Amino acid sequence: MKFLLPVLSLFAISFSAVAQDTPFVPEELIVTANSINLREEPNIYSKKLASVPRGAKMQFLEAHDNGTYVKADTLDPAEIYAPWYKVRYQNKTGYVYGAYVSGRFNLYFEGDYMENIPVGLHWYGVYTRDSFADETRKIEVKIVDEYNEMFGANAKFLRTNQTDVAKFLIATAEPLKTGYSGPTGIFDVNQYYGNNTMYPGATVVIHRGYDIKNAADSLMSPSYVISALGCVEMRDNVTMFDNYRLLLFDYTEEKPFQQDITPWFKTAFIELNPTISLFWQGDLDQDGKPDAVFQDCPQEAGCRISLLLSSEAKGNMRLKKICETYFSFH
Repeated sequence: MKFLLPVLSLFAISFSAVAQDTPFVPEELIVTANSINLREEPNIYSKKLASVPRGAKMQFLEAHDNGTYVKADTLDPAEIYAPWYKVRYQNKTGYVYGAYVSGRFNLYFEGDYMENIPVGLHWYGVYTRDSFADETRKIEVKIVDEYNEMFGANAKFLRTNQTDVAKFLIATAEPLKTGYSGPTGIFDVNQYYGNNTMYPGATVVIHRGYDIKNAADSLMSPSYVISALGCVEMRDNVTMFDNYRLLLFDYTEEKPFQQDITPWFKTAFIELNPTISLFWQGDLDQDGKPDAVFQDCPQEAGCRISLLLSSEAKGNMRLKKICETYFSFH
């Protein structure tokens, strides 16, 4: 579904007033404004507990009202929409407005509707380097006010200083290494595998590949098998999945390792079938292990792109979801 991305990004504006049924928020949030207020309750009239400076890290506890997007100041027509987050900062627990914080990693696409660029972050793009390799580049980004036929008016969109279009963009709190980042190059994963959609019974292998231009990068690296399990049956003339699970297998150990990654891709309603596909594979964090980007549609009118990194995996994990970007058709 790679071809849908330019269209999907145009609908990001309408998501601002829509609650995501299964919100994902990173465990650690970083202040991207000059400073923000930590408040006792999730509103701008509540008691101020602390002033949190730019770059400060906070522990995410929960999203207020299931992550519903609201205006901080309902009387200001120019106020943007964002959720309120309950966080812990130093020894205080309170609420911050989500428009002025971000995760350590943030996923974007060129052409995304965006009012403001978060400050204090490092920006990178993953680009086609040659026929069989992707590369990560350090980039600059800007907001461009341009006419859009779908809106019938000018709107603000995210653009870069590069002449070619990135596969996706990453904004991070810490610098990333640049250079080789993946094995697909001019191909997308659907061409690479023949079919990248994770319906019950489907299996794909993700790996970082290796850089054929680098003689030191010729050793075999770990690869993981992603398998979709479940039963398919007809109910009222509709195809439905039962007991759907998305599992990661690592066969490099004597006893094969298994990780259930299904919870990161749950649908908003049990009546919806999971529609998950592998969007990208490679080694974005350059730790020698595979990373992956998946696309799924948890709602009838919304899809998301999720980044899973190996370097962030802890304990009994091989990959960990660290961020997502969401597109709504409302």
